[in-house]
Amino acid sequence: LPALVLEQVDAIRDASYEALDRVSSARDLIHLEHGHLELDYQPTLIRTFVDEIASTWTARGTQDGVSIIVSYEGDTELTAMLDRARFARTVNTLIGHALRLVRNGIIEVGVKAEIIDNRIKLSARVRDDGPGLDADQLKIWQSESTVHEGMDMAAASLLLRALGGRIWAENNHGRGATYAF
Repeated sequence: LPALVLEQVDAIRDASYEALDRVSSARDLIHLEHGHLELDYQPTLIRTFVDEIASTWTARGTQDGVSIIVSYEGDTELTAMLDRARFARTVNTLIGHALRLVRNGIIEVGVKAEIIDNRIKLSARVRDDGPGLDADQLKIWQSESTVHEGMDMAAASLLLRALGGRIWAENNHGRGATYAF
């Protein structure tokens, strides 16, 4: 097939996945708001999970002229009980938000896993070199509001709160913003 057709097929596939994610986020948001969300925990090798995130986003970033660098800090053999789909959707939401703001730049994604009191604490940071957030956007991110930047972010915020975590954003010193949980 010609390269143009393959690019169009890839674009359609990506749009389909994004639409499915939005429907899943809407469903989760409704369940979270009513306290009825059931998580699907599965043993997950965290390093492999991070590698999957990297392979998903590297090509997509290249299409937009953005270098996406993904790193993992933690034991490479560490396995955690994760709801893979929802955890991936949360990380993907942060990366997607950064990608909407950055052109011809860099997005750094870092996932960290550490063992604290026989529990695994996961954190993620997505740092971009885009224009950063204005004062109104920062207020939204710093509030306890679940509205943030749309339905995907609202679902991510509620999910993380239900799991004892939180989501936030801040401007970097210099240029860009960091989104984290």
